[in-house]
Amino acid sequence: MTDAQNELRQVRADLRTLYRRVPWSAEPLDAWETHENAWRQASRPASPGWGPQDAAEIARLRKREFELATAIVTHSYWNEFADA
Repeated sequence: MTDAQNELRQVRADLRTLYRRVPWSAEPLDAWETHENAWRQASRPASPGWGPQDAAEIARLRKREFELATAIVTHSYWNEFADA
């Protein structure tokens, strides 16, 4: 289980690095900003969307993250503890 936990940490670090590099939107979107009377001003520049290679890598990492998280939370180790 500790190997899975370590791999999960690495997968999440890889995802964070990739998310910092790709545009904010997975799909191409125009720039936008909130209305002047919005309770909090916000805006985003236009996004060209993610490229096919980035999208595939993100999908692969997300899938692996899910597999590892599932393996960890369903590991037999947790059966050693009494139900709360």
